[in-house]
Amino acid sequence: MKEVTKRDILIYFSIVHRGEWSEIQKAILAHKPLNYEDVKSTIESCKSKVLTIFDPEYPEALSKIPSPPLVLYYEGDLSLIQDMDHCISMVGSRDCTEYARAKTVKIANELAKDGVSVVSGLATGIDTAAAEGAVKEGKAVAVLGNGLDYFYPSGNRKLQKDVGRLGLLLSEYPDGTHPRPFHFPMRNRIIAGLSAAVCIMQAAPNSGTYVTAALAATFGRDVGCLPFRSDEGNIGNALIQDGAMLIESAEDVYRMMKEEKVNQTIGKIVEKSYK
Repeated sequence: MKEVTKRDILIYFSIVHRGEWSEIQKAILAHKPLNYEDVKSTIESCKSKVLTIFDPEYPEALSKIPSPPLVLYYEGDLSLIQDMDHCISMVGSRDCTEYARAKTVKIANELAKDGVSVVSGLATGIDTAAAEGAVKEGKAVAVLGNGLDYFYPSGNRKLQKDVGRLGLLLSEYPDGTHPRPFHFPMRNRIIAGLSAAVCIMQAAPNSGTYVTAALAATFGRDVGCLPFRSDEGNIGNALIQDGAMLIESAEDVYRMMKEEKVNQTIGKIVEKSYK
């Protein structure tokens, strides 16, 4: 009888527990004996490519965040996330303005043309704009809150396929997993953890995007924001006042990445997000 490897164990429990990090951890700590044939058949049921935290291709930057994903399912080019210093996350509101959308597409495209991977969540609005700006250059990375075989939102079906073909799709949720509300905060830690900096292109107070900014700051990543008019209900200006970099172009992003000190927004962002 063959032995079950530690990599097999991670993949098996990830599939059984639908990618839920805390449940996978509980199962591992329970030390229950496993049958090799059961483990093998379960793993073979997964059609997506699999990356575990034990694999050499696993991004070093991601392995150092709190509660790193133990298993990632992927489609596309893993080299896009190997170097944190060549990854930028762009996130923001689903219900975004045309100004923010156009700026996001333009900046994402400029970054991608320069060889920078643009990481987003593939939600409607800003995330979609970021992927659209980078995908034709082969530099779009999308982190999903569902299995790779599920298209959410449904209107991004073609875009999701294009990202998987030309860039990289990632998820810690196995095939067949539908999106659930609590998946997205978990997804956001991956988006923040993969990149050297997070660009907030538009966000309302207390939104999920704001939490992503807080996560980025606690991970030691820089945070930049697209400025808005003061009457537009956007948190970008407040974050800039707190020390986030003002982002209006790809050049601003590069300037932020060259800063040697950790972004000074850490305390203020965390305080506002978790009070």
